[in-house]
This record gives sequence, structure tokens and C-alpha cells, in this order.
Amino acid sequence: MPARDRPELTVDQVAAIARERFALEGSPRPLPSTDDLVLRIGDAVLKVVAPPGGDLEALERECELMSALHARRERSAGARPDPDLPPVPEVRRSLAGSFVEAVVDDAGRRCGVRAIAWLEGDRLSSRPQGPLVLERLGAALAAVDDALSTHPPAAVAHAPWDLLRATEAINAKLGAVRDPGRCRLVERLTERFVLAYEPLCDRLRRGWIHGDANDDNVLVTADPEGVASEEAFRPSRIAGLLDFGDLVHSATVCDPAIALAYLLLDDPRHRRAAPLVVLDHFTRGYHRRLPFEEIELEVLFPLALHRLCASVVEAAEAARRLPDDEARQVTAERAWEALARLERLHPRRAEWTARHACGYETVAGGRRLVGWLRQRQKAPVLGAPLRPEQTRLLDLSLTNPDFALAARPDDEPAVTAWASELLGVDLGAEISDRAAPPRPIGWGRWDEPRLVYAGEQFGADPFARVAARLPDAAPTAEQQRTVHLGIDLFAPPGAAVHAPLDAVVWSVADNDEPFDYGGTVILEHRVALEGVDQGDEAEAAVPQARFFSLYGHLDPASLQRWRPGAEVRAGEEIGRLGDPSCNGNWTPHLHLQLILDLLEDDGAEESPQLRRGNFPGVAPASERALWLEANPDPAALLLDPASARADEAAAWRALLPPAVIEAEPVRRRRQEHVNPALSLSYRSPLLIVRGRGAHLYDHLARRYVDLVNNVCHVGHAHPRVVAAQHRQSALLNTNTRYLHPRIGAYAERLLATLPEHLEVCFFVNSGSEANDLALRLARTATGRRSVLCLEGAYHGHTEALIDVSPYKHDGRGGRGTPEHVIKLALPDPYRGRYREGDAGRYLEDLQRVLAGLEDRPPAAFIAEPILGCGGQILPPPGFLRRGFEAVRAAGGLCIADEVQTGMGRVGSHFWAFQLDGAEPDIVTAGKPIGNGHPLAAVFTTREIARAFDNGMEYFNTFGGNPVSCAVGDAVLDVIEDEGLQARARREGGHLLRLLEQLAEQHPCIGDVRGAGLFLGFELVADPVERTPHPLLAAYLVERLRERGHLLSTDGPQHDVIKIKPPMVIERSDLERTVERLDEALREIGL
Repeated sequence: MPARDRPELTVDQVAAIARERFALEGSPRPLPSTDDLVLRIGDAVLKVVAPPGGDLEALERECELMSALHARRERSAGARPDPDLPPVPEVRRSLAGSFVEAVVDDAGRRCGVRAIAWLEGDRLSSRPQGPLVLERLGAALAAVDDALSTHPPAAVAHAPWDLLRATEAINAKLGAVRDPGRCRLVERLTERFVLAYEPLCDRLRRGWIHGDANDDNVLVTADPEGVASEEAFRPSRIAGLLDFGDLVHSATVCDPAIALAYLLLDDPRHRRAAPLVVLDHFTRGYHRRLPFEEIELEVLFPLALHRLCASVVEAAEAARRLPDDEARQVTAERAWEALARLERLHPRRAEWTARHACGYETVAGGRRLVGWLRQRQKAPVLGAPLRPEQTRLLDLSLTNPDFALAARPDDEPAVTAWASELLGVDLGAEISDRAAPPRPIGWGRWDEPRLVYAGEQFGADPFARVAARLPDAAPTAEQQRTVHLGIDLFAPPGAAVHAPLDAVVWSVADNDEPFDYGGTVILEHRVALEGVDQGDEAEAAVPQARFFSLYGHLDPASLQRWRPGAEVRAGEEIGRLGDPSCNGNWTPHLHLQLILDLLEDDGAEESPQLRRGNFPGVAPASERALWLEANPDPAALLLDPASARADEAAAWRALLPPAVIEAEPVRRRRQEHVNPALSLSYRSPLLIVRGRGAHLYDHLARRYVDLVNNVCHVGHAHPRVVAAQHRQSALLNTNTRYLHPRIGAYAERLLATLPEHLEVCFFVNSGSEANDLALRLARTATGRRSVLCLEGAYHGHTEALIDVSPYKHDGRGGRGTPEHVIKLALPDPYRGRYREGDAGRYLEDLQRVLAGLEDRPPAAFIAEPILGCGGQILPPPGFLRRGFEAVRAAGGLCIADEVQTGMGRVGSHFWAFQLDGAEPDIVTAGKPIGNGHPLAAVFTTREIARAFDNGMEYFNTFGGNPVSCAVGDAVLDVIEDEGLQARARREGGHLLRLLEQLAEQHPCIGDVRGAGLFLGFELVADPVERTPHPLLAAYLVERLRERGHLLSTDGPQHDVIKIKPPMVIERSDLERTVERLDEALREIGL
């Protein structure tokens, strides 16, 4: 609202008015307000307004509409509550029975006074804004607009703050903007609005609207039902809508546009989502409650920018009058920054997002156009019609193991060799002039998720570079562009490319950056869609359509004759395929793309990503559906109507199956047919289809940093491990009843890493099998049954191991500690029974327990050197070493469970028990030993092994088979050759320091601990009391997953986040993880 004069009354005078007119008692507390006097008195808020000319009609109407909204919500609280309608302050009547009381201020002006009830809640501007609160705010505002729509317009002049009249105010006050660059920015945006969008405003539906639903006027509270999600830490329940002083009868869409304008501002206190993310969630919520009309979505984003333009010039004008009003100028500065960013976001790109969020076609008329194209005869793009029997699928998807094994995606010669062999065509040999390309033609699919896009230009949506700020997804996940939007036709360089339809050349360019298009032609098509079923519109005029087709990876030299505006006839040659030297360094092929909206002629300042002659050919996975609608399957340009015949259509379907594995059918099959006790990670489970190094990839090729899979010790799909398994599988895989050189040689290598007294190795298939066998060895050798274990420990899933795993038998579904198991206190120096300086008493307790077991001395003490499920607990120095000595003195054997911690992970030593100088009698190894292959081992002394060889043969069908041993050998090779143990020490130490620094900034991180790349940090609700905070731990795991980093919780209270990544993880990934943790905690104010 434009500024008005502030009433000249003292706080005491206003307090007296409150007592005398409204019977409000209490100490008045002034509240922030630029133009009015606002005081809180008890449970009420008193507002004094000095309207121009002393006209109180607007204030009275405000009170009437607020009262009507409040009454409507109160009525809806009965049998059929309206969940979207937000609380509105109740308007208190004066002692005279009126909503508004007239008073005169010290300047002699007639002022209005009204009282409303105080509403509890936090202002949305002061709190983080997640997707849920954005959707709920949209729905709340829609409910208000819907309720206000039943009230008739007032017979008064248009309000000066009506957004539809903002152009007039902007032009009148623009001179107050001193910065020439900023002045031009507002001029450009206003001119664009006047030319493109103002003509549409007369067609917009009208109604009463709130008029100023900025984030200072919205109250939020935490959702009491929120669990381990944004509801728990980012207040998401709309608790109130305040300040109806800008009520106006205007276009309904102005209300969400005004709210959106302020949601798009950056906030230094809290990271906010990128503009398109905000727009998506807010629009989705509003549309659910009050559906947008399509024309409203066309003007929604431009109206939001128009509001910001009006706000900044109003602030510039106010700065002249009120130079000390710092709050207004801070908000204005944020608005200026937003305008500078948002000018680069194409308005129709924003409209795509809004339309898609509301369930409309991303580009209107797209489906009808594609239907028309499929029915039309087209000229063959490569000179002859494509037929399935003369076409081969070149599967470049991330799920094709043949392509993964053949070449790195960025290795063009290897990719070309692989494709040439598959086609039986030399794609490196240029064909002679006028020669038809040899068949078969290679076909690369539309809507295919790929890992081949290595250039920096594939890191984000080029039409929304502001999305680089996106906190809801990291560049390694949501922003990464992976989904192919065109069809690739592979043929040798020199093959002629022809226009499928009549067209006009829109652009000709040489996009010569590596991994770009090289020579590129974009054609503009205008067609009459005659013969298309229009339903109820059958009597209407034949609809016209405009669309574009893009031809990439051409030889720039073959495009010399074309200029923009030139006419092209169907079947006319437009260019020839280029070789890697001129086509962006790709295997020779044509990239053909059908584009419904080229996002041209927007009037915005052009950026390098919007230059004429280029357009994204790859979509971000998070916006796959939207981009596919805007760039539909170009097979409609390639295949003639004969392809729709049943026999040929079936052949094409068999040749070109869908490239994407959809998640929901996979989830449903698992739910129906797989063990229900098998849990999934994350509230929205990931469909993971590929791994490489320290990264995992989902079904849309989104990349995640894997920080928890210590199973793939030397990295997912390490080529040397894969090759070793492949080679040995091709030779022999059988059981160990035959002599084979691998098992003995591999056992020798493993035993060489252990203390000399451990001389014998047993091979099994899993860590559980290894620990189960270890217990059998100990019980057989000692003739005893009882076992000592640690509180919170987990050793495996067999019945014998559940007995010695308090993490399981003390948890849900467990039966408690069996009689033959003696449970020792968890040696936790941070939050355990004994802390810091007293931690040595854990060993005293162990010794005391042993002294009390004279009647049933233990067979064994089983312990992880660093407890994983116990919470990444590193026991106090000397505990394991002296504990093992005490158990041996009592006649028991000592088992070091190295299933999670062995093979160099702790950095300073190959085995974690060596950290404390302990000497176990039995060591078990599992997870990392086979890098994901089912391989595990038990190591022991010769004496114990002989005792076990008592006539009862121990045979394991698959344990120690040649393939498993080959894999294990390869893992050891990689650890040694790539220096992974030293890497774990170096990078783990760096990560530990970063986490300790993070803990200094965030008191909710109570403890950071571990060794090498086996670390954890504990979350606490109270750093003094060290109260566990499992809800925060779960929230951070979910939040980091959203941003492309995979973590998990551990510990008896599930309040510890564990970090145990593949040993090949890069320092940059570790640093980025800590940055994301810091951001996630700052988002929620912790």
C-alpha cells in the first residue's frame, strides 16, 4: 500500500482510547508498523489509522470482511471444518457496538481505531520455508479468496494499491530511484508487462482479495503431528493471516501473485528454495483449493514481478520522506536483488512450472499437435523411411551394463567403436556426397536417463540459472540434467539431413563448446491442425499451431547457405552430420528434438544460455515430466502413418522399450512378494540402479553421494573387481572339495595383515555366517556356552547372534537378554554410565562381572572394536586390550568383530582392534572384504582350529569358491595399489576436523567420534544434559537425502548419524556433505 501519514498520538493517549472505547486494560506494547499506530494490549491489538481525508469507510469494510471470515471459520469448525481457511483475528466491537471508533489526533486529523484479537504464531518471514508450508499457504490464501468472492464489490473508486494499477504508480515514482542500472531494470520489466500481459488483465476474474499476503502477514506454527520431517522443524501449519488493510476488489490472481512476490525474495537468515520450486509448491496448493484459470497462470509470475517493481519504487519514494526507516529499506534491497535474478527467468518458463503444478499441459495444445503430426506424412529425415527391421537400439541409458563396460561416457573414440560394432557400420568413416547412410540406423531414445552428459552446461536448467541456489536439491541430484529430450539417429558423418515438414529457418548456429551441439539448425513450423478431433469445439475454426524442430551435431560447413527467415520445403536437405571435430565431440549422430515453446521473444536481457540457436536437449530429472511435455517424443516427426499399423507398431515397441524403470511398480512388487520385515531407507525410498565409485544413481540418473555403504569398500563397480569376477566366472566356479590355487593364496594374503598367532582362515558368505562360526569355534574350543557382549551391539541375524546382539534382542520384537549371555555396559565416554575422565571404570565393571562368573565362566567375549549399531562408539583407551586380557585370564576366548571396521577403514591400522593394541583369538571379516560380493572370513589360531576339527566336518558350499577368492584378491590389490588405507587416514582426519568445527557452530551436535572413514556424530536436544535427539537425526538424514547425500542413523536411541563411505570418496564430496549439514541446521535455526 502507498505510504500515508502516521497518526500523531502518544502511547498513553492510545492506551486511554483503548480503555475508554474498548474496555481494554493492560500495559500497551507498541508493535512495528510503518504508517499506523499499532499496540498490543493484553490479548488484543489496537490499530489507529489516519486515512486520507479522514474517510473511515475502507477501515470499516476491512473490519466487516475480517469479521465475516472469522465467523465463517468458526462455523466450519463444527461437523465439516474447512482445513484450508486460516485463522483470522476476531474483530472486537467497541463499547458503543461498532467495529471502528473515530478519534482526532494531535494534528487535527480524523483517525479510525479498531481492536482485534491477538493470534499466536511465528511470522513466516522469520522461519524456514519448506515445500509443505508453501503448499499450505497457497491453499490458505485460496480459501480466503474463495470466501471473499461471495461479497459484492464496493461502490468506491479503485484503490491506489490495486496491483492492476501499479504501472501508473511505478511510472510516477520511478524518478526516486537514483541508481541508473536499477532504474533501467524496472523500466525493462514494466515495459514487458505493459506490452505482453497488461492486455490480458481485462479478461481476469474479479473478487475481493487480501491484497498483501506477504510473509510478514502470515503466522505459522509447528505441526504437532510432524515426525522426522519438515513439519517437525520447519513450522508448516498456517496459524493466521494478518493485516487486511490492503483489501481490494481486483483480479483474484493478484492475491497469489502478491504472496508469491515476497516468497521469491532471498533471506539471509534462512536459505530459501529456488524460484521455480517456490512457484511449483505454492501454486499447487492454491490450485487444489481454488483452481486457477489458464489465463491466470499466464500472468501470475509477471504480476509477482510487477508487485516487486512497485514495492522498490515505493520504497525509494519513502526513503526521501523517511530516511531512518531501515526495515523498509532492507526489504527493498532484497526485492532489488530478487528482481535482478528473476529478470533472467523467462516468464513462460515460469508459466510452464505453474501450469504443470496445476495439472494443465505444460504448453497448451501440445497433445493435440502431436496427434496431428502422427497422422501426417513426413519427408524422411535421413533420406529414406525408417523401418524397425533397419533400425537398431543404441542403449545409452545408465542401466545398460554393456555400454558401461565398453567405454567411459566422455571417451568419444571408445563410444564410437562400441556403437559401430553394435550396428555393423563404421561410424567413423565419412560417407561420400549424396550417398544414403548405410543401414541399420542407430536409434537413441527420447526420455532416456543417461550419464553421458559430462559438460558443465549440464549442471542446471539454463533457463533458470537462479536454480543454482536451490536448497532442496544439490547439483549432484535434483539439478543435474540427465533425461534426453530428443531422439538420436546414429549414422556416419556426411549423411544428409532433411526437413520433415515445410518450415522457416529460425536460427543457424555453431555451438562449438565441448559436449554442445556443434552445427545446429532450428526450424519454425506453422500448421493448421485440420482433421484433429476437437471435441466440443468441432464447429470452431481450424486451430493453428506453431512449434519448432531442432537438428544438432551437424557439420557447420554444411549450413552455410541458410539464414534465419529462409523457407525450407519438406524433404529439402538442411545439413549433413558432422564428425567429432565439429559436432561437440560426440559419436556422429543427429539429435532431433520437437520443441513446443522455444521461450523466445520475452524481452528479457539475453544470457549466454538463452542465445539464439541453442536450446536444452537434456532435462533435469526433478522436472522430467514437465520438460517431456514441452518437448514431446520426436518420433512424431520421424515415423510415417504406416508405423501406426498394428504389426509395425508392435515391432517398434519391441525395438524401443521404455528407457525408464518406474519406481512405483518396483515398490509394489516388493511389497507384495518380498519379506515384509525387510525395511527400506528414507520416507520416499530411492530406486537405485547404478553405482560408481562413491556415488549411487537412481532410475533417472540422479547422483547421490554414498556416505553409508561401507560394503562397497573400494567403490561401487570398481573396474578391477568387476573384471576379476568376470574373468574367473568365465573359467570356473565350484565348491572347495577340489583343489584350486586361489583359496590358499588368498588366505595367505589375508593372514599376512593379521598378528602372527592367527594362522588359519575359514571362508563363508556373510558377516553373520562369520560371527556365527566364531561363536561355534569358541564354544567348541572351551567347552563353555556363555558369552559376554556389549550393550547396543549387533553381530548378525542368526538366532545365536541375535542372542548376543542387544541392539536386536532389547529392541522392538526382541525377547531380552538370554540367560547364557552376559551384557556389559556400552563403553560410551560421551553419554554412557561413565563419562570422560571416569571412562576407565567400564573396564573395572568388566573385571567385576568376570569375578562374579566363577560358576559359569564365559566361552567368549565378542566385541566390535568400534561399535556401529551402538552409535559409532570408540571405547576408552585400553578397554578392548585389557578387557581381552581379563577374559583370556578367565579361560574365555576373545572375538574381534571386524565385519564393519576392517580392511584399512580406520586409516592408521588395517584392523580396528589394532587401534587399542588388542590381541583377539578370533577375528571376523565381512562387508568390505568382497566389495559387495558375498564373501566373509574367520581367522583364528591353529590350536582353536584343531579343536574345531573334531570329526564333525565343516563344509560351506560357496565359502572360498574360486570366484569369491578372485574378487577378494582384487579388493586387496585395489587397497594396496590405490593407497586406500592411507587415504582413509588422510580424508577421514579431514572430515573429522570439519565435523568438529561444525559442532562448534551448532550445539545440537553433542559429540563427534570415530577413526578414519568410520565416523559418527551424536545429536542432542540439550547439550548440557546430553538428551538424545533422534527426531533431529532422522530429519537431517531425510534432508540430506533430498540434497543428494545419503546418510543413516545408528545407536540405541537412533540419535547418531554414521558416516562410513566407500574408501575412494573424494574430499570435495566430504566437504560438500558438511556444507549441506551446516545449511540444513541453519535452515531450522539450530
